[in-house]
Amino acid sequence: MSDSVPEVRIETCERHGLKFNAAAQPGCVRCRREAGNLPEGRKQPPARGDAGSSPTLGAQMALTATLVFGTGFLFFTAHQRMVRDFTGLVALGGSETGSTTHATGVSGSRAEQEIAWRVEMIEGDPYLDEKMDADPELRRLVESLHDPDFREELARDPELRRRHFDAIDRRLYPELAPDDSTFR
Repeated sequence: MSDSVPEVRIETCERHGLKFNAAAQPGCVRCRREAGNLPEGRKQPPARGDAGSSPTLGAQMALTATLVFGTGFLFFTAHQRMVRDFTGLVALGGSETGSTTHATGVSGSRAEQEIAWRVEMIEGDPYLDEKMDADPELRRLVESLHDPDFREELARDPELRRRHFDAIDRRLYPELAPDDSTFR
């Protein structure tokens, strides 16, 4: 068995400036086409079946529509839930100490409304009892929110209010708390 390598002689077409193998072809691709040795190039894209539609086009469009509307629905419901959950943070007018009526019916200062909203959110945690059984400090922090004198103090002192609720949040949701040891 002999390995025969075909002869290769690369030349440049003087007329078109294209390179070709002179040992295998009589000229460049353009010269051969002009001489009729090659079929004419395509001028139109290949014809597609049935008016250019693919059999899966309908399925693709249905999937796209489902994904678009499904995503829109999910974002809409998430937005509605956020609006419902965070209406407690914004009072309808008033100042920090001014008296207003909250959207949920709690009257009093913004601070009192914030405290009422935060207590409602904390007590709405389905695992609160389980977490308080495991963490006595969390139980003490949550139960202190039911003391009227302490609630008045929280309403008067925004820094105490922030630190108290931050401490509760860190104990309720340790996976979300930043690694910050400034308040324990």
